[in-house]
Amino acid sequence: MALIGADPDHRHYGLFQLPCGHIIRRQYLRVERAAAGKHALGCEACREARYAEEAEVQGWTLEGPDTVGRPGYRSYRHRCGHLQNVSVGNMKHGDVDCSGCGQSWSSKPSFIYLFHIDLPTGPILKLGYSSNPRRRLRQQLGIAKTVSTRILRTVAMPTGHTAQCEEKAMHSYMSRMHPEMIVPKTVYGDAINTRTEIYSPAAQAILSAQLDDIAARVPDPDDPDDAPDDTSD
Repeated sequence: MALIGADPDHRHYGLFQLPCGHIIRRQYLRVERAAAGKHALGCEACREARYAEEAEVQGWTLEGPDTVGRPGYRSYRHRCGHLQNVSVGNMKHGDVDCSGCGQSWSSKPSFIYLFHIDLPTGPILKLGYSSNPRRRLRQQLGIAKTVSTRILRTVAMPTGHTAQCEEKAMHSYMSRMHPEMIVPKTVYGDAINTRTEIYSPAAQAILSAQLDDIAARVPDPDDPDDAPDDTSD
């Protein structure tokens, strides 16, 4: 790596040429640490080129950054024309299904659900997604038949992939903003067959507001007049 010159806009940064030939802007201190073997200096251009090659092998084209800004994800276009956000790791290993033309769970309609469950340890809320929320509640969560349950809310999603992305965003928000409302596994134990996605009843208003937002943003798969102009998530 060779120093090309100082960054004209910041005295702590310089312009360096990597062995691959690309020019990068880096903080001098980071370069010194890299030279000492404390970390590596990556090339963004080479990295994105590698991601593009990995996507091409799987029948996708790298379009750019993830449309919602998640690190470790990129926006890819499938050969059918569908645009989709996918983690770079999943794309590399081919662990991805097109939500536009695929036939797996990710391309079929789904729902985000909110359940109220009166466990022996106390009432809880369960947030998740499923193509069949009623079956999920009574057959797949391992809840005793004597336990009282209610489906508080379901929001229809055009694909399982969309449902998963929206649900993960809700859990991330709750973890950042309302961690005190998350009920740990140690509280309910084996009374329900899940380790996460459980909230106290106090979270109902917050989760309902988020579901309202999702319902307003995401097209209703059963309403042809609510279809999007393109196939992006």
